[in-house]
This record gives sequence, C-alpha cells and structure tokens, in this order.
Amino acid sequence: MTKTVARPGFSVLICPDSDLLKERAAETIKSCLPDAADWERLVFWGDEEPDQLFWDALTQSSLFSANRLIVVRRAQLWKADIWKSISAALARPRDNAWPFFCLEVGHEKGKFKIPVHIAKLKCIEFARKQGWGWEQKGLEGPTLEKFVDNEARRAGIVFEAEARRLFLDNVIPDAGAVRNEINKLALLNKGEKISPEALAMDSGSLERDAFGALKKIERGDWRGVVEDMNSGAQASRLFFLLAVAARELRLFWQLEDGGSPWLPRDEAQLKRKLAAKLGKKGISQGFALIADAEWSVKSGARTPEQTLETFCLEITQLFAGS
Repeated sequence: MTKTVARPGFSVLICPDSDLLKERAAETIKSCLPDAADWERLVFWGDEEPDQLFWDALTQSSLFSANRLIVVRRAQLWKADIWKSISAALARPRDNAWPFFCLEVGHEKGKFKIPVHIAKLKCIEFARKQGWGWEQKGLEGPTLEKFVDNEARRAGIVFEAEARRLFLDNVIPDAGAVRNEINKLALLNKGEKISPEALAMDSGSLERDAFGALKKIERGDWRGVVEDMNSGAQASRLFFLLAVAARELRLFWQLEDGGSPWLPRDEAQLKRKLAAKLGKKGISQGFALIADAEWSVKSGARTPEQTLETFCLEITQLFAGS
C-alpha cells in the first residue's frame, strides 16, 4: 500500500525543465491524493493575466462543489500586483483547493532567476519553511546521469561504457530531448547493446544534412535548398527532413503554448522569433504539409523526388510568409 503524506496548502515548483517540473507535480499529487482522479484540474498560464475563474478557484470555496487542483505554468511572468494578491489569498489555505505555482526559470551563479517581486513574498518564504517547495536546476552532472540511466532501463536498452559517456557528452540536457533520443535508440537497435558505432550511425550525415537544409528553409535560402535537393539519395533525404521539420514545429508549438523547452543559447532568439512569426495557425499548416508529404509517398501518389521538391517549396514559402 502506498503511504499517503500530508497535502501541502499550496506548492511552489522551481525548474527550467518543463518535463521534470510536470513529473514532479504528478509525483507530489500521487503521494498526497489517492483520490486525485476525482479532483477537477484547472491550468492557467503566466503569459496571460489571471481571469475571474482563477481568482474564484483560488479564493471562493462556496462557488465550487468539486475539489480542484490549480496549476499555474510560467507563473514567474505575472506582475507584482498579481502576486501580492496571490500571496494574500494563500494565507488562508482551503481544504478543497491545491494550487501549484510553476516558476520555470533558469539557474545562474548559484541561484534561480526568480523575479525580485516574487522571491521576497511571504508565501514563497513560507513554502520553503514548510517543505512545500521543490527546486531543481535541471539535468546536469549526476542528475543527468541518473535520468539517462533510468530512461535507458525504462526503454530496455543497455549502453556500452564508452557509448554511455558519448551519449552524456552530446545529448541536449533536457528531459524531453533525452527521452526522445533514448526511444529512438531503442527502436533502431532492437535489444542490441548500444555501442559507440550505433550512436555515430544514429547521428549520421543524413540527419545533419536535414538540419542544414531546414536552416536554409527557415532563412528563405531557396538556392541553397535546391542545391541540397539535387544531391544524394532523395528518398532518404525526404524522410529525414520531414522528421527534423516535425521536431522543429513541435518546438515552436511549445513556445507558442507558453512552454519553456530547452533552446541552444545561440539560436534561442531566432527560434522564438520564427515561432511567433508562424503562430499556431502557421505551425498547424506546417504539420499539414508534413502529413501530406508522407501520405503522397506512402500512397504512391508522388515519387519521393517529386514530394521532396513540393514539400521544400511549400515549407519555404510558409516560413517566408508568402
């Protein structure tokens, strides 16, 4: 039987990695609420000011018959006056409401980059004293190693010692990225021990070429895209390009949905700009182009060569805004 621990009046989760943060929230809920399925879940985002539904959920128990979990993602974006009102409301915990405030901020020079107007609030200090807070810098060093080992066990793969070292040195230190790479290794190697050669094969020239082609597409460099299309095995190029484009569009969707995915420091500004330029409508159109390209080849409606040319033209036009 799982031991149930006392439920906090509210919880403050601090972590730049959105996947780790969501997993911690799920674990905390499971440990405190065996009947969590009966609780209503309300999710709010710091990208928008809280509406009346949020304030009612937080403060007015008489208007709600259902117990409710209140989750605020990217809560660090709310301004000082909003947080002052939240802190005052949290001074009176309610039995039928459990708020989670997710501060999705980075960690630099030994401390989290929490806005000053939040860090000094009484509710934040109180949460720390009561053990109602959780802080995680993200995946680095021993925490990255432990996460990789756990995910490898879950996926049923075993690394050779040198392959594990190479994987740790090269993988993006983000829970979602690590999980995707390990799932890919499990799929490609089918129970075989992961060797350094398997890692090299997985990150081979076709995938690198696809990343290069996508960058040209995003820049609107049509001449460069045409040169890429005319070199190598086009069928292989097509499916690698579709996979890389889908991964990029999922990243853009996370950004537009208020998420905090890991971004390379030198590309973060460009990727945020591209995501905002496309918007959710443009991102959806991109997914539709990928689905159409896959269907065209698999149904025999077009050859891989024809599909590659059509897809490259349409996705380049989409990024160009034409």
